[in-house]
Amino acid sequence: MGSVAKRNYFGVLDELDSMALSVHQNRCIQVRNGNVSCLRCATVCTSGCLSIVDGELVVDQQRCVGCGTCASVCPTAAIGVRVPSDAQLLDHCVRASRQGVLRIVCHSALEADGEEGTCEGVPVVCLGRLNESLLVSLAAEGIGEVELVCGTCEQCSYRPGRVAAETACTSAQNLLKAWDRAFAWSFVTRESSRRLPLFPPTPSSAAVCERGVFVTKPTPRRAHVTGDGTLPHFLPERHESIIDALADLGEPVAERVESRLWGTASIDRSRCRGCRLCSVFCPTGALWRITEADGTVGLVHYPADCVQCRCCEQVCRQGAIKVVGEVATDDLLSGRGNVLEVAIPLRDPQDPDLMRRAVQESCRAVVSEKR
Repeated sequence: MGSVAKRNYFGVLDELDSMALSVHQNRCIQVRNGNVSCLRCATVCTSGCLSIVDGELVVDQQRCVGCGTCASVCPTAAIGVRVPSDAQLLDHCVRASRQGVLRIVCHSALEADGEEGTCEGVPVVCLGRLNESLLVSLAAEGIGEVELVCGTCEQCSYRPGRVAAETACTSAQNLLKAWDRAFAWSFVTRESSRRLPLFPPTPSSAAVCERGVFVTKPTPRRAHVTGDGTLPHFLPERHESIIDALADLGEPVAERVESRLWGTASIDRSRCRGCRLCSVFCPTGALWRITEADGTVGLVHYPADCVQCRCCEQVCRQGAIKVVGEVATDDLLSGRGNVLEVAIPLRDPQDPDLMRRAVQESCRAVVSEKR
């Protein structure tokens, strides 16, 4: 029987750490704020390793197949893939392409191919491993057509991976249209009734280093508030890779683009209380506090750093901040930030702690509602 973990989010993801996957749990927005309802990894898990039971994330490490689909959809890269890494997979794909055409083959399709060996292409455990970073980078390398070879997904217990792959391809295609770059993808099915072998998990008391030697896993630590009053920030390397690839493609032909990768934030001042609690929990630093010389406070939102995790929306008790998936292409390439006007913070010369207490009350109210 696999070891099943069901507890608060801190420490749960550590059960995933293996020779296939790496875990950086302090990047997980569920760990940063347990009131956020992001469970994308469990939604797309192809093997049942990750599931949602009574609203809680449950990890059964023994069921993991190491496909990396959960890592592909994680907005903050709290889960990463070790074998192959994103850079290694990109290199394999570029080398395997022929005249701008690439074929990627899932494990089930390779099994269906049997001894004939006719199904050539870059092998992956599941097509759910694909993400926009890989696909846009391939386009920047001159690859405009991708053929995805899979088993009979309708009969495959790992079919959520195909849905994730379709979403990634559609998203990448829409993004590349804004740069006037042709990108086509298609699925080819090869029938297979065989199941994927489970990926051997790393013992829960150890981690694997690059040389394959088991070393003691350090005790997980919570992320602490930094000197500027926010939790530590981390920008996923995949997002930076996509923007670099888009810059290599030249100037965009569209002023704006709809994407699940980035977001544009706005604030309703009639609802805002000026607490700027949204910036405290923003995982990437897309929301940044500013304080002017005259004492005026506000926020700057950087669309290129936003991962559309919507953490800010869910921690705002007033419902003052909203994020939409449409972003200006120039904001992506320039990294420019947009100033957001917030309400004047609560201040009383006779009560200097008024603002601090208001923020604390908001935090307690959100926690109370969650319970």
